[in-house]
Amino acid sequence: MAEVCRILGTTSRTLRYYEQLGFLKSVRTGKNAPRQFDEENIEKARKVLLLRSLSLSLEDVGRIVVKGEKAAMVLKENRNMLFARMDTLRSQLRLLEEVMTVAEKGGNIFEVSVKTVFSNHSTEMIAEAGRCTESLLADNTEYLYKRFSKKMKEYLPPGVLKTVWNDTISGCGSYESVLRTDCEENVITYYLIFEKTGISVKYVFNGGEISGLWFNYFER
Repeated sequence: MAEVCRILGTTSRTLRYYEQLGFLKSVRTGKNAPRQFDEENIEKARKVLLLRSLSLSLEDVGRIVVKGEKAAMVLKENRNMLFARMDTLRSQLRLLEEVMTVAEKGGNIFEVSVKTVFSNHSTEMIAEAGRCTESLLADNTEYLYKRFSKKMKEYLPPGVLKTVWNDTISGCGSYESVLRTDCEENVITYYLIFEKTGISVKYVFNGGEISGLWFNYFER
């Protein structure tokens, strides 16, 4: 056991814990003999330690090491969740900075709020963004592509747009619902809830055309 711990750079306590979880299996040659791991379980231990170093949960580690699920899919799910967490932290940081500015000027931080003004124009943009979002969810990127400005069509040809969208939703699970819609001047953002995480679709409208499009993850 001590030699295995040295090779793996971990502790016997950690290995025993992973064995209790069913990730590893040791053998004993006698009642009081130390635990021993064969080559197969040493390799499993390497995998477990690597996956844990990537911040995967014990449940996700088990999906790969015990259940034999494809590592690529599980890793992509975790990558999506990390992106979502980063987006949440960025939003919290922006709000914190706004509140700090108000506090430093002696204002009432509890009056800070995000105000959205809707007009007939923004209502039309929201409706169009909704139709574009529905087309994405229906795997009909052609509808969205037709609403692109000339530069957007050059930047995101039909095939590239479809690939980017499919890569974005890969590992997110099945689509569930729209969480909310944000409108700020000419920017419309749809927040979509998927089984594993959330995806925001941000549209920038200019002259009735879509001149900007971003996909981001957010925490449910």
